[in-house]
Amino acid sequence: MTKKLNQIKTAPNSKESEMMVLGCMLTSTNSLNIASDSLDDSDFYYSEHKKIFKVLKEAYKKDRPADIHIVAEELKRQNNLEDIGGIQYLTTLAQFAGTSAYIEEYTQIIKDKSILRKMLDATDVIGKNVLEEPEDVKMTLDDAQNKFFQISQSINAHEGSLIKDILSGLRSTKGLPYLKELQDRQEEFASRKDGVAHISGIPTHLIDLDKVIDGLGNSNLMILAARPAKGKTALALNIAENVCFRNNIPVGIFSLEMTS
Repeated sequence: MTKKLNQIKTAPNSKESEMMVLGCMLTSTNSLNIASDSLDDSDFYYSEHKKIFKVLKEAYKKDRPADIHIVAEELKRQNNLEDIGGIQYLTTLAQFAGTSAYIEEYTQIIKDKSILRKMLDATDVIGKNVLEEPEDVKMTLDDAQNKFFQISQSINAHEGSLIKDILSGLRSTKGLPYLKELQDRQEEFASRKDGVAHISGIPTHLIDLDKVIDGLGNSNLMILAARPAKGKTALALNIAENVCFRNNIPVGIFSLEMTS
């Protein structure tokens, strides 16, 4: 029992997972894209891994290839090659990864360990603040909650998309460059036959309105604006009723005028 208590505990980390991710990035473009999009250098525990990942992610951002030789040359230019163990360590990483296809699982392990370390750092700061017995306890509590809130926000930070990735098609819904998708829409619109109603979105069944807005499309935010008592709520309810009962699609209505 005493022996266990005397053991020095290190912060949560997984050296094998970090090696696996870096090795996959060095040998697979797909892995390079996935890991670069999911992780930051701060997610890595070991300093040599941070330096290697920074070079790999920079290559991803600039859409450049990144193999052992290219990464080694960049690390050499930054005077960091010897710090990470030389080109021999990069070769070891590539051989360690082999042809593994579970890059998503490895990145998740690294992310989880990173979150645990951030929680540990936050508790250290909170503990020091509490031991000082501050006068404003409520502010101290708010600060503690805010630290953990920021950690939880960082978990979903990568769910956003850069505009350049959407325009290039890398993160677009259809996987097409924006101009190509726009061209396809124009060609589809031009190919419609006269007199044939074709709505690409969900029809409101208000014919003139559907002709203008092409139905209710995905991710569209539509605002009904008018002076008070001009029928905005009635029109919105009519649209909701048509979508629900004529299209058999669930509809949710939320009003700021409702009680909790």
